[in-house]
Amino acid sequence: MTKNRARNRAVRARRAEDASAGQRQRFDQTGQVVDQQHAAEQAGRRQPPPGVAADPKAGPEYEILTVPLIVATMLPVGREGLEAAQVLADACDYLVGDGGWYRARAEAYGPMPTRESGMAPLPGHRPAMLLVRVSARREWTSTDAVAAFLRHAATAIITALIERYPEVTERSVQVEALPQETAAQMTGAKAPDAVTPYPHRDLLAGPHAASAEAPAGAGHPFRVVDDKDTGWYLIEADRYRADHATVRQLEEMTHKELQAARGPLRSVVPAPAADRDRVQAALTGVGPKALASLLVALYRLARRHAYEENERSGRVQSDRLYAGNGESWESLAMRALLWGPGVDLADKPKRIDENTVTELMAVIDSWVSGNEHYVEVADTLAGIFSRTAAATGGWPALADCHFQHGANFAHPSQTIDNAMAWLLQADAPPPADQE
Repeated sequence: MTKNRARNRAVRARRAEDASAGQRQRFDQTGQVVDQQHAAEQAGRRQPPPGVAADPKAGPEYEILTVPLIVATMLPVGREGLEAAQVLADACDYLVGDGGWYRARAEAYGPMPTRESGMAPLPGHRPAMLLVRVSARREWTSTDAVAAFLRHAATAIITALIERYPEVTERSVQVEALPQETAAQMTGAKAPDAVTPYPHRDLLAGPHAASAEAPAGAGHPFRVVDDKDTGWYLIEADRYRADHATVRQLEEMTHKELQAARGPLRSVVPAPAADRDRVQAALTGVGPKALASLLVALYRLARRHAYEENERSGRVQSDRLYAGNGESWESLAMRALLWGPGVDLADKPKRIDENTVTELMAVIDSWVSGNEHYVEVADTLAGIFSRTAAATGGWPALADCHFQHGANFAHPSQTIDNAMAWLLQADAPPPADQE
């Protein structure tokens, strides 16, 4: 079953808003409200465009073609912006070209927040990126036919964003094709965050479907980490932007320029299955001490990395734990928690298990300190923790009484909420090699 992580994020955002207003209800109850709202908004999108004939050179008798597109835009802060993946997936149900309309299907990933996009600032909005794989069956007789397909999909995407978000204009949306290899590295084996609902059955093709390559690009990794533990991500076929580029005053670079200036580069890759099993076993083995032990392991690693960076460069700060996706809310939450309660818990030996702390430190440090590859930490740990909680009895099975709402001597409610928002991913996707 496809996991709709965008929906889960929208539900969490709605729950956070409700909590700030003094209202609390179960995740499934909030999910029903979000689903009803989404269904009401999309009820009128299931029919072909009025007044447009069907394209006679499209349909199940033709070969299916899939193209990956990268979409850079400005999205509203909050729940509305989290719906963008579904907005794009819905937009691609019917595409329109010179020959008429034809059915298509899209899988959307994101939104992935970024600090800058090269676009003019928009009040109440933030830059974001999404990846969309669009599939259709048409007569593919030339590269012109493929180029037309790209234009049709881009037009549908831009139009949908402008209709859904009134403050967004055409100047606030950029759509470009990606090389297949780059798109694969960007998504890994993760399930899409949104898919076109009720697509034609002939568009539900398997891996044998033909794929269109972007017109240029060497298939560089989507995310890399440089020698200074700074994360970079692709914004074009061969152009990288650093996390927090404005603050760091770093210019965009090609892969070759980045390798020369800040290499060697490490590709960001999924965690090995054996490592995920080690982390899950370590968390399971200590029960309610798991969360505190994890935060202490991260704090001690962050402190060790800071000392190592001080010896190397004189800076008493290191981004090694966050470089896999330094601008994600998961990384920001992890950073706040390890430098908050993690520091405090390091002096409370009765709440942690030292053997577990040592085991977790060894695994996580191997992810971020290798010479060739780098494993993103915050979201990887969230997925493992969520699956472990689901298998062992939920949050109380892995978090002690001080991380429970309403308990005596509990941590502040905001701290508990932040920890749960980070580490409890509802409907957490299976590991990359098991989907």
